[in-house]
Amino acid sequence: MSAVNSTGVAPVPDHHGLHTELDQLIPPPSFIGKRLVWGVFIVAVAAVFTYLNISGWIYPRPTYRGSAGSGFSLVVDQEQQWVTSSSIMPNLSSRAVRITAIALDAPGATLVDSGVIIEPKPVFKDSSGDSAVDVVSEPMTPSEFNAREQVSPLPIMVEPGETARVVLRFRPTNCADVVDPIGAWGVAQVSVDFGDGAFPPFGHTVRLDEDPIRYDGEQLLQLIRSDETIVNSNPDGTFSDAGLLTTICEELQ
Repeated sequence: MSAVNSTGVAPVPDHHGLHTELDQLIPPPSFIGKRLVWGVFIVAVAAVFTYLNISGWIYPRPTYRGSAGSGFSLVVDQEQQWVTSSSIMPNLSSRAVRITAIALDAPGATLVDSGVIIEPKPVFKDSSGDSAVDVVSEPMTPSEFNAREQVSPLPIMVEPGETARVVLRFRPTNCADVVDPIGAWGVAQVSVDFGDGAFPPFGHTVRLDEDPIRYDGEQLLQLIRSDETIVNSNPDGTFSDAGLLTTICEELQ
């Protein structure tokens, strides 16, 4: 039963006050133009963030959407009792990155020393030149590659467009019980960031899976000494079929 006042007449509901309370709880929809502007703004922010992230401005991505292979032989150093190899890390991003640490995923071997050789960016000629790019470096000989003065210690900055040749010096962990690797083996893991005090302060570990020491399916790998003589070659010019770590152990004894 409806409530009545003292005069016996039911009060008139206050619809205006009810609508006001509902508007406070549920705001009316905004104009379509305003919603369109906000939608375009959100999409633009997302696109800019995606570009900055992919190009390496926000998160260090030196090898994103690219790879490189060194294809370099192993250089045996009997005096130092190690073998030197290298992996390539090009900085394909739009921002300089700093290499802070190097590790080696190579079962049966121990990384004993490492460093970086920075290979300069290609120098482009002007329109009057005969070719698009100048040759800025020549392949190093084993003796040059094995020289310690060629290798820079960490940390080291790699500018956009430069290539870091990651030098890996390792030796077998145990020559008394050698297990030779099968398939891809010896992957460098490079820790990178943007440098001290850089923003954002993100770090990242890059696995150079595209450039292992031993590629998958590769049965033979050339080992050479600093004087450029080949270790694992037979008198008839063929290569020894001994395993990689077995051959290294024999040479280092």
